[in-house]
Amino acid sequence: MSTYKIMIVEDEFIIALAIKSSIEKMGYEVEKSVRTGEEAIQYAADFKPSLVLMDITLAGTIDGIEAAEQIQKDLHIPVLFITGNSDQMTLSRAMELHPAGILIKPVLDTELERSLEEVFGK
Repeated sequence: MSTYKIMIVEDEFIIALAIKSSIEKMGYEVEKSVRTGEEAIQYAADFKPSLVLMDITLAGTIDGIEAAEQIQKDLHIPVLFITGNSDQMTLSRAMELHPAGILIKPVLDTELERSLEEVFGK
């Protein structure tokens, strides 16, 4: 098992579960899965995961981009975005944060694995 711990921020339970399963099959550990940007900020501050895999559209009052901005600013934890929202305005807003990457749903395991390898230098 990898020493890298990944936090998944995804408000759709089935998608979060599928991503968790894929990540664990790749040999990484999923530290936690949360549903809102607020939970993501709190959990990241408390436990400092190696990477945050962040959906852009979330339940709660802040979106994934706002949560990622706070996490990066305060904790310097890399964020890899996942989104079903591929409109140019959303992607441009996300890219301003210089994320570890952006994956468009449905996320293919090969794309996810490649992105994780790039983040962790494998």
